[in-house]
Amino acid sequence: MILELFALKNYKTLEQFKDASGNTAITTEMIVYIVIILIVSLIYTAGAISLSWNYNNYIGTSSGMKIFYAILVFIAPSIYYPIYGLVLSPVKSLRVANAKRI
Repeated sequence: MILELFALKNYKTLEQFKDASGNTAITTEMIVYIVIILIVSLIYTAGAISLSWNYNNYIGTSSGMKIFYAILVFIAPSIYYPIYGLVLSPVKSLRVANAKRI
């Protein structure tokens, strides 16, 4: 009971809101960071799309499927890179084929 009265008495002092009308303008540093992040993201995505396109050319996939796979890779390049490196890499396939010939 005493704690409840104390909480009600000090409610206004405990629940103070800060003024949000401070400096919320977008600065040039923020714009530069956003542009850098977008450029790096585009390079990262373009690399994944290029790997997908070249791999699909290597295995002889049709043009429609190459475009479909490129769109999928554009959506999720972070998923494609490990799959390519661990499973799809033609260099890995060539190594395995050369090891079998020897």
